[in-house]
Amino acid sequence: MPKIISDNSNLRREERFPFAKKIDFSMKYCEAGDCLKGISVNISSSGMCLYVFNPIKEGDIISINSELPAPCKTAMVRWVKSIETDFYMIGVHCSTSCNA
Repeated sequence: MPKIISDNSNLRREERFPFAKKIDFSMKYCEAGDCLKGISVNISSSGMCLYVFNPIKEGDIISINSELPAPCKTAMVRWVKSIETDFYMIGVHCSTSCNA
């Protein structure tokens, strides 16, 4: 069983689990062939944290093309942290609706 990521200052609704995997995704309003890549850090039933290599803004909608252990095909970017040039950490909230 994977170790649960938690601390008392983190008030998430669901527990996060370590999950390292290459993630293929696309921006909702991009051309169908414009697949981007990221690396997941952790996952829960409602979201995921990723490292990505393209600028992404809070509120952007992404379509996840990789298989995940949680149902998440459409997600909204909730936060972005710039690590360095062309390297970001993002948090996404998964949704079953098209508007995430």
